[in-house]
Amino acid sequence: MNGLKDTHKSWWECETGIAYLVGGDPAWRTPRMTKIYDLSDPAHPVFIRDFGLPGQQPGSTMNPVPTEVHGPISIPKANRVYFGYGTGRYGVVQIVDRKKLLEGPKEPTDANLRYPVVGQLDLPIDVGAHTAFPVLHMMLPEYRQAELAAGRHQHGGGHARSRRRLRAADQPGDARLHRHRRRDDGERMPRGAAARARHRRDVREAR
Repeated sequence: MNGLKDTHKSWWECETGIAYLVGGDPAWRTPRMTKIYDLSDPAHPVFIRDFGLPGQQPGSTMNPVPTEVHGPISIPKANRVYFGYGTGRYGVVQIVDRKKLLEGPKEPTDANLRYPVVGQLDLPIDVGAHTAFPVLHMMLPEYRQAELAAGRHQHGGGHARSRRRLRAADQPGDARLHRHRRRDDGERMPRGAAARARHRRDVREAR
């Protein structure tokens, strides 16, 4: 590959040789996107496809252009690739069907770039996704409680619905966003179901 103007956190599947190479293709409208190659024989690389967010591809007129990719993480056994876009702002988290990504239509149109995506979370403008690291087969009770609390306060508002859609689109046990709960005074809530139960009991007794 020649002429690339940037790179960052690439990912190589040791077991398959598939490489997700973060690069800055001058033809694309973003500083960084993903070039996918089969490097099982490094002396004879085979190009598979380019990938990014709709609006980043050559010929698009979307403005503003979506933020650049930070890096992908692939789990072949789970048939998933996790993409994080935006280091510190305008973040996007994508959960992508690996088989559709590698074997689906390759031309970088809006429809083809959306085709392998099974879940996407668009973060607030001041939050970047950075690294979308999957936490497999781990139940996170703190996240679940925060999600339920958010649903009660927001009556099913936008962020709560987005998190539910992101999780529902993926396989059980895959990546989940985890945020600590805080009280109104800013103090971090106790972690764990037992600790939260003790905290609620203490509050009732104090009243």
